[in-house]
Amino acid sequence: MGDTMKTSSFALTEAKYVAGENIKHVVRENVSTAALKVLSYQENIAGVELPKFEYFIDGETNNDLTGLARGGQ
Repeated sequence: MGDTMKTSSFALTEAKYVAGENIKHVVRENVSTAALKVLSYQENIAGVELPKFEYFIDGETNNDLTGLARGGQ
């Protein structure tokens, strides 16, 4: 989990550097439906109901031009 958090924090820093501080607004404007979805269900293991999660990609991502507002700086 530590490596995932470190990678995600660095990815957010890269995105803020490329697209500016208002990256949240740019992403929200360009997204209409979720492309990555999570399916949750419970699995019975030794009488204990454990939550299980699976993800799947539904559709395409349309963020090809995100970050080009600053000319690739």
